[in-house]
Amino acid sequence: QLLYQAAYYMYYHFSLAGGFAPDMDAQPMRDEAYGEIDYYPDRGFASYADFEAALDAVFTPEFKQSLLNFPMYLNEDGKLYSATGARGANIYYQGEHFEQGTMADERIEFTLVGEYSSEEGEQPIPITLIKTDAGWRFDAFGMAL
Repeated sequence: QLLYQAAYYMYYHFSLAGGFAPDMDAQPMRDEAYGEIDYYPDRGFASYADFEAALDAVFTPEFKQSLLNFPMYLNEDGKLYSATGARGANIYYQGEHFEQGTMADERIEFTLVGEYSSEEGEQPIPITLIKTDAGWRFDAFGMAL
């Protein structure tokens, strides 16, 4: 349960929040590779390495990389920078529940089901935990928004 809470916290900052603790008073940095996106120093972690360590503590390397492929966080001279932006939840969101899945010695799968008051109805989100050399890590994760 604690691992799920930690993964939820990290994933939340990729799907809804604009950074962990961006310093909006600082001069923004712009990475030309990503167009007109402003990145602010993020005080949520002391360094980019600490940010990566937090991701490594809850996600598999493959899932971590899938999150980092979206240019929301940047490493600039070892410091974490985050892009702010307007992201939001589905206004039809009504709640969520979990459905039991399968459990094996090195893999646990279950489903988070988002409940919506629109034609979407229920939307399943697969969640997968894999036992790695470093312990259990999420290889699939999501949120009902």
